[in-house]
Amino acid sequence: MANPMDLPELREIIFDYFDPFDIRSVRLVCRSWYPEADQAFWRSAHNAPMIWSFLRLFPEDAWAEDMIKEIPEFRGTARVRRENFRFIRDLRPEDWIPVLQRTRFARVQTMASMANAVNVITKILACPPPGGVVLPNLKVLHVFVFLQDVELHKRLLYLINPSSLAVFTGMADENTVGPDPNDFASAFPHLTHVTLMMSSGSFLRWDIPISHARRFNISVVEALATCPRLSYVSLSLESVSAVDALLVAARSSSIKRLVLNIRDGKFPRQLIYPTDYALPAHSTLGQLVLTGLTLADARCIVERVCPRSVHTIDLLHADAEDEEQDHFAEDEGALFSALQSIHSQFLPYRSLRGLSLRGSLAVPATLKLDDIRMFAAFPNLTYLSLAHQFTYIALDDADCATIAGWWPKLRLFGVGDPKHPQEYLPECTLKAVLAFVTRCPEFMAFQMPLDATDIPEVEVDSRGRPLRYWSLTTLAVGDSPIDDGTGLGAYLSTVYPGLSMVDYRFPENGDEEIERQAEEWDRVKVAVTGKSASDPPEPVFM
Repeated sequence: MANPMDLPELREIIFDYFDPFDIRSVRLVCRSWYPEADQAFWRSAHNAPMIWSFLRLFPEDAWAEDMIKEIPEFRGTARVRRENFRFIRDLRPEDWIPVLQRTRFARVQTMASMANAVNVITKILACPPPGGVVLPNLKVLHVFVFLQDVELHKRLLYLINPSSLAVFTGMADENTVGPDPNDFASAFPHLTHVTLMMSSGSFLRWDIPISHARRFNISVVEALATCPRLSYVSLSLESVSAVDALLVAARSSSIKRLVLNIRDGKFPRQLIYPTDYALPAHSTLGQLVLTGLTLADARCIVERVCPRSVHTIDLLHADAEDEEQDHFAEDEGALFSALQSIHSQFLPYRSLRGLSLRGSLAVPATLKLDDIRMFAAFPNLTYLSLAHQFTYIALDDADCATIAGWWPKLRLFGVGDPKHPQEYLPECTLKAVLAFVTRCPEFMAFQMPLDATDIPEVEVDSRGRPLRYWSLTTLAVGDSPIDDGTGLGAYLSTVYPGLSMVDYRFPENGDEEIERQAEEWDRVKVAVTGKSASDPPEPVFM
């Protein structure tokens, strides 16, 4: 019987899960696996600035670089660092042969400034590769280029075959790398995801007319709206252009998810509403994410969207780890008024499928089951997250079972802010998690403090085998109390074998009891995920 590992296709799939450093070792020591390992290695070579990871494939007589020896201050092994790569002669067409043999495998690259960029890019542009394309199969491009290097990198952009790109991240400005808005659709015909920081809006000086930023930002969004396959758009811009961006995107025939990140800081400008402010009744736009606005401003935008098409709303004051979010602190009335407003707006169509509100309350509030009961009218809800600091979350196991019964398609349920320690003993226990996974077959993430001191008995089937629920992948519990980390880890790994993330937060300068509980949760994380307790938590995105 043939060895299944002799199949090149299977080896390629395996190498996709390898770390680049591990692939390098396999490539060097296993000759029979070299072809697939080499392809996987160059597919993963995207941490270095674009092209630079492939430069050393040119003939050795064409380039030089400096070798800098770094000696550690304390005990350790000295290492040699390479820098200042430069060409020492003009390139010839045949020099590209070994380079193109590897660049055809690249899928993700970063275009960034580097030392001697003028020397390197000038030589490349003077002798482009045969066929005129350096990275023919590139799918994802991230652009981070200094202002002084913009003109050269703009010319380099068209050597990487932008027509193959599906994902583009960069800045949108007259002086940044990227196609002109007038030919954006023709340059990126297969683009599906784009993330842009609108420089004219984000960093607009107070002495520049507002109309200039609005005109440029609108032209960029209009160009994006013409891309036939573009479904995800994320824009960082000022509030003066937010409504315009929403209007243009809503009229697109392809954009399904729009993220507007308002970066005015703590001194936001006012929202400007055009005279023809009206969203189409039928649009492909289904998901709207607004960050950096107060709930009052966000509501002004949300109230104009059509609930027939838009089905997912995320209103995020600021990043969960951003300390400046306290500048957006509002009272509990603003939070519950926003919930009531969204409910009333979407109720006639029963169209709401996802709702997330994250921010800071000036005075922490109390959350009860009755505060969210109105959303039971939306049977297709897939996630509900209220990431605010609450003085008390009055939800017990029975309430969680009731909530799970409302939404059989629920995938995520989260209440509370993990940054702030709880000053009360949570009412819900691990049975609340069990209620969600048993009633919601696709339930993936539970994000709420719970009492983990009581470990339930493992339920078994008629043959005595433990019942397992594979859908749950994330458990985020803040500073939940715990007694036996070893026992809890055994329970979770048995009942939830798909659990890959356990997130918990405790004050750094806590007393002995807090340190003990943190150590117990460390044991849980190691037992369930196999990861070290010192590994940073991974973010959860829906």
